[in-house]
Amino acid sequence: MNKNISLKIHYGDKFLDFKIPEEQLLFVGEMQLIAKLENLIERLQRSFIKPVGCRSLDSLIKHKKKY
Repeated sequence: MNKNISLKIHYGDKFLDFKIPEEQLLFVGEMQLIAKLENLIERLQRSFIKPVGCRSLDSLIKHKKKY
């Protein structure tokens, strides 16, 4: 006998209720609230100058310009 699991997810400003067969459900996760990012503009600018895992946006643009 296949058992259906009832789930509810937040979607926009509403919630969607649905059922899924238990054997097709991999996991159920929950969102955790995180702290608000302070100084968003400064953090974005800093990440453009010194990104994690790649060259800076400025160096990528200069490298592409071959006029």
